[in-house]
Amino acid sequence: MKNLQLILAGVKGTTTDLTVFLSDSERALFVYLGLALLERVESDPNTFAYKMLVGRLVNAKISLEELKRQFKHDPRTMKRWAEALKSNDPEFIVRAFAGRGFLPKVIGPMIRMVKMRYLQLRTTVRNYRQIIAREVEECFGETVSRETLRQLFAVAREELEAAEKDDNSRKEMMCSSEEKDVSPQHEASEKVPLNPAPFMANSCHLPEISSLDEPMNDNHSPELFPSESLDISSHPTVEKAIEETSVESVESEQSDGSLVNFESEKISKDKTSSSSCSGSLPSLPLKGLPYSGQVPGTQLCAVHHAGQILFSPWFDLIGAERPQAYGLQSQWIGQILQGAVNIEQSHLVCDSSLAFFTGPILVGLRNQRDKLKEMSLSEAVLDVYRANTHLLPDGPGMGTIFYYDPHSKECVTQLDMLKGWCGHLHSIAKVLHLDFIHTQSGLPCFLQHYDNYYDLRERFFMTLSLFGNLFPGGSAAGSTFILDRGIFGCETFGKFRKHGCHLITWEKGYMHDGWDKKQPALMFQCFRERNQAGDLKEYSFECQETTWDKDQSVRRIIVRATNPTGRMIEVSILCTNPDIDIKQIVKLMFNRWVQENDFKYLDRHFGLMQITSYASENYKQIADTLADRLVDSPEYLELKRQFSTIEQALAKQLLQRERKTNQLKTLQAEQKIIDQSLIDIQNRIDELLKIIKVPQKSIKLKQLRDHLRKLKSKHNSLKKRTAKLQDQICILEEEIGKKNQCMLKLDADLDNTMRKQSRLEILIEGCYQRPDIRQKAMMDALRIVAHNMFRSMMDIFRPIYGNYRNDHVMLRMLTRTDGFIWRTDQVVHIRLWLKGRYQTHQKNDFQTFIDQMNNFINGHFCGRAAVVNIGLVDSTSELLSLTRNHGVQIVIPPCSKE
Repeated sequence: MKNLQLILAGVKGTTTDLTVFLSDSERALFVYLGLALLERVESDPNTFAYKMLVGRLVNAKISLEELKRQFKHDPRTMKRWAEALKSNDPEFIVRAFAGRGFLPKVIGPMIRMVKMRYLQLRTTVRNYRQIIAREVEECFGETVSRETLRQLFAVAREELEAAEKDDNSRKEMMCSSEEKDVSPQHEASEKVPLNPAPFMANSCHLPEISSLDEPMNDNHSPELFPSESLDISSHPTVEKAIEETSVESVESEQSDGSLVNFESEKISKDKTSSSSCSGSLPSLPLKGLPYSGQVPGTQLCAVHHAGQILFSPWFDLIGAERPQAYGLQSQWIGQILQGAVNIEQSHLVCDSSLAFFTGPILVGLRNQRDKLKEMSLSEAVLDVYRANTHLLPDGPGMGTIFYYDPHSKECVTQLDMLKGWCGHLHSIAKVLHLDFIHTQSGLPCFLQHYDNYYDLRERFFMTLSLFGNLFPGGSAAGSTFILDRGIFGCETFGKFRKHGCHLITWEKGYMHDGWDKKQPALMFQCFRERNQAGDLKEYSFECQETTWDKDQSVRRIIVRATNPTGRMIEVSILCTNPDIDIKQIVKLMFNRWVQENDFKYLDRHFGLMQITSYASENYKQIADTLADRLVDSPEYLELKRQFSTIEQALAKQLLQRERKTNQLKTLQAEQKIIDQSLIDIQNRIDELLKIIKVPQKSIKLKQLRDHLRKLKSKHNSLKKRTAKLQDQICILEEEIGKKNQCMLKLDADLDNTMRKQSRLEILIEGCYQRPDIRQKAMMDALRIVAHNMFRSMMDIFRPIYGNYRNDHVMLRMLTRTDGFIWRTDQVVHIRLWLKGRYQTHQKNDFQTFIDQMNNFINGHFCGRAAVVNIGLVDSTSELLSLTRNHGVQIVIPPCSKE
């Protein structure tokens, strides 16, 4: 033992003679008890004996601060070692001395179980995270965090993808060795096989769920309740992708490892029987881009809006047999998707770059305005909405349940417009009403514009007659509409029956007296996703169904709804559809805000509230298109207003007179009491003066005189107040008399004035105007189409990304990103230049999404356009490597000018 250094000794306040020395030469700690050597311990902090020594020093009541200064350990760690020495629990002792990370919670068997269960459950249920976490806790007694599960799921996906690639490479090798002679047509079709499995599994398949214990499907937006399950074959996008493939049988491996065969017969090219989206559009060159047909050069070219290529299948859908869509309509939809939500903002879009993906471009604001004015016909707007139905899996002709709700816009204008209620302002203002119809899944399918000439009850049935043109039979009979309390009443319910439609609405004026405790109640639960996939909130419902007292044919459903915080409300729902299930009625009604939320989304990102044209029209020009009715004449309304004003003022003066009269009576009564008190005090003073010889020195007499003086002062004050009140009452009497005379005169004038007059005549005489909404109607229809195209793509992106906080922002970034494009033979290569910095898992999700879109686009345009190869570039080094590998030069095309 050489060069011993004292590092710890018994200090004041301790009850031990332990001393600890450090020997640098031997790398050991020597512990002495007095003068006797107690033990020798290696000075390595990772050894078990070292940790036990520190624990014993803690138990010996050595100061933790002193131990921390000498041994450099956290006090909590040293306390845990000390507690382990006193514990009889072997598991706790092992964990305490093993340290953090030496015995991890996530062990090998647990990892294998999580991966296996993830691959089994991810395509069958939505809350697979909760199920797996619960199973892990039951089997291993450990609570695993969401981040740990996410990392294990990512590893499982990577292993599955690697296995699929190995299988595909082996199959290709076998096919190449067995099939050497392949026909050119079959060879071309095999270059880009359609793999619909990923698209179908992540985008369109909406399995039925139980509202009692099963969560919603991942394909839904985070709404309150899921929509009804939809048959995948009814989705137009998937139908086109399956039918147009020339591959007779495509095998795709699902996430759980099972193989699914998608067999489709070769579709005839006859126009009468073909479901191809080409319609009467120009034939696309095999070297051209999907939809637009533009043929890029062989040199690498930098283009703006390269992400627009992702929308090409949906452009093809809305252009089916609609040559008028190829050109201006496609250009405007593309501009909206790129952020230029009106024509005035189109200068922010590069015309030459956008033409790569939308077809011919019309340059110039004036030219676009003139063309929009020419195209803004009612039949053309209906044609756009008919094309929009191809994007709706539950739209007209496929779904029978729709949401109806007006959205009012304040018109800040100098025009003499009709005023109405503006919900945004919660007051009366000049408004333009946008009456929306949404599908059950929350997608807009129809929109009509109105001023305040018609009431909401009138506007609904006018909109319904136009909306029926979108149905195959030309009528919306059999549809069910979910409405707010604005459309209510037995007469309105009768009109619904005449049109063959049904409605679901809240009962207006419900007094919370419909629940019967003696009757049985239907109980069920529904789930709503938070901002993360699989993170669910539970809502509980109790329902009782009866008939409505005012109309026995109407169903009345009393609902007690409880949210996750335990707050319970009781409401009443009325339904005229006898066939719809009570659970579905409750879900639809409580999910009514799906369209309310969509209003704000359309306003913010698609410019629905933008002013398209400042043109206006007076009512004389459009009198033939409006239904006239009799209303109170302006003269009658003015007299009635004056009568009401005077009547209100008279009521106030009568109330003032009544109050002042009561005050006068009170003062007069108080004055009588004071008069009597003055008499009594004066009499007592007189009596005292008779018996007191020296009155000036009498204390009692002095007090009485002081009191008498105060009473006289108060008496004078009351007299003044009484006189003032009498004068005020006299003035009120005169004013009341004058107002009575005015009211008698106005009453006579009302009897002699013509009361009813034509409303149109009144508006024409008053020079009232309204905005010319024809151009706005066309642009709003295109905005709705752009919105539904984006939402259709979101159905693919959302289950891949899994984060509802910013998934719309991320997808919008991908679709608006710039990039590079070049062509090699019949393949068009597109690289999207990512903007910003992203985490690794986000880039992986982006790449997975791009891979699925590659398969979907190539499958949709199979044989009608060039094969596209879309990829991502997120750094300058990747771009330089790209140019070196392909031996091309970057060419930047100029933007078009007006």
